[in-house]
Amino acid sequence: MLKAIMLILLLVPYKSALSDSFLLSELNKYYSEVPGGFILVNEAHQKLRLPFIFYLNSFGAYSTENTENSSIEATQDLFKLDAIKFNKKMMSKDLLDAKISFFSKLNFNQHWQKHEMPYHYLDSWLTLNHPPIKILSEEMSVYNKTFGASSPRPVVSQYFSPNFQSEIDHESGTELTFENNLRALFNSESIIEKTRLVRDAKKYIFGAVMVTVCDSSSEDFVQSLIQKAQSGIPVTILMEKFYMSHIFKKCANRLRSGGVNVVLVSDKWKKSSFLSFFHTKFWIRDGEEAIIGGQNIVKYENASTGFNQHNRDTDLWIQGAAVTDLLGNFLDIWNEHTYVPILKIQSYRNEVALSKLFQKQNHLRGQMYYDEKFKNNITKMKGVCRMMVQQPHHRNFSIAQVLRHYVDESQTSITLTSPELEYGIKNTKFNQSNQFIQSIKNAANNRNVSVDVVMNGIDGGNGETSEFIRESMDNNYQSGRMLKYHLWKDIYNYEPQKKARKNRKYLLDLEKSKGVRAWAYFNYIHAKEMYFDRIATSISSLNLDEPSMDRNYEAGALCMDESLSLQMENQLTLDLVNSVPVVSKNEEL
Repeated sequence: MLKAIMLILLLVPYKSALSDSFLLSELNKYYSEVPGGFILVNEAHQKLRLPFIFYLNSFGAYSTENTENSSIEATQDLFKLDAIKFNKKMMSKDLLDAKISFFSKLNFNQHWQKHEMPYHYLDSWLTLNHPPIKILSEEMSVYNKTFGASSPRPVVSQYFSPNFQSEIDHESGTELTFENNLRALFNSESIIEKTRLVRDAKKYIFGAVMVTVCDSSSEDFVQSLIQKAQSGIPVTILMEKFYMSHIFKKCANRLRSGGVNVVLVSDKWKKSSFLSFFHTKFWIRDGEEAIIGGQNIVKYENASTGFNQHNRDTDLWIQGAAVTDLLGNFLDIWNEHTYVPILKIQSYRNEVALSKLFQKQNHLRGQMYYDEKFKNNITKMKGVCRMMVQQPHHRNFSIAQVLRHYVDESQTSITLTSPELEYGIKNTKFNQSNQFIQSIKNAANNRNVSVDVVMNGIDGGNGETSEFIRESMDNNYQSGRMLKYHLWKDIYNYEPQKKARKNRKYLLDLEKSKGVRAWAYFNYIHAKEMYFDRIATSISSLNLDEPSMDRNYEAGALCMDESLSLQMENQLTLDLVNSVPVVSKNEEL
């Protein structure tokens, strides 16, 4: 009874008594009076800022006037969430459960794809009911008990079974490598490392990416590619023809004129690869290091912090034997899509063969060492990686099928992030996307595995399309072109809602499984991550939909590594706490 009364007190809409425009000091007072007192003044940041002027916008959120000192992240940092106070107010064990309790008592507006506001939020929080959390300043268990000390990874796991891994070897034609150095690259960290990778090249740079856009955010990277090519170092980039020969043709031509060997992959209308796209993203330097994941070379990722309404994305930096596998896959695709002199490509294939021989001699790859590596508690979680490069319509193997084996052997937890989610809710068509989601549901329903799926709602909208529309709207407003501004605004009010409604349909269906929690990130999440039992991490280009799982070129890494796990648990928890749970009091599951 007491819990019900406290929830009612918190969730009664808290209306503002402030004037149409007001100062930060008035906003401070307003949030201090929100029941629970969990939204605090961030004094360190408020002292650094000039006075803000706020107004209540048409959506009931507090916005700033267009002053030079105002920005998305500046206003986010004016306040902070006291997670412990919020958990206590909601009588929950961690912040994720507290958020579910909070939002499950609110109505959800189907048209606007937003929950009702029990108090006014800042518009830079978007649909979060609190300021974005940028640092986990408390113990992990305060935010996410799944990754807390009381939920250790399983000691015994099929992931450490030589037979389990050998079966995947046989099915996919891939193998594990050991003692790779790994580091996750989040958001803008990746373009910085890719630029450094290019500048450090001594023998060659090979890249495979769907899109490269030449703009201010990629200028250093593009210039580095051209400078390296002009210095005599071979630079070859494989890209999707649909985009690079039409929308971004100028960029492709600039790279070509600078000496970069640009190869455009066009398989969409071929019988054997019908409707497939080149969705792969990886870069190789000298056969020694590589970067693989989900990031294109575009502004919305290059300039992202994960909080500034650009894409939240993840790549993986790799140094070690796994790079040799990527090099072999690159050569296969390159050779298929352009004429490469036999002697030239053979020299690279010789490099791959010699490297693999050296690595086997030094216990860095191969089935003969699985038992040795997995019996050792240190080496079984030290840079153990499988590289996965899928060709159209599974001409070699299916990445989704490999990952499904990990789902089927999971024991405790799975955390997934994806910009897209699509499968047959009512039909049972035999394809990889349907089977993968069914495996997720089985893990949750039949084995009590806790599953968290982070995707996009109204805040993420339709990704780069929504960002482009928003930029066009803002530019016309700043220039006083009000007719065009209102035109773009109408489009902006429609396009993200349409996408959010489609996404929510699938997320609500997943929520029906007793162990699944679905979330919508407060920016656009473009990262394609899977994390199994606090052991295995997948970072790839693979979306949770039929095009990625059944048709496209895709690439990713599946690794078991202690330091990578720590990185992923921190970032995935940030993704979760900065998301809105897909629950409400007026939607049926």
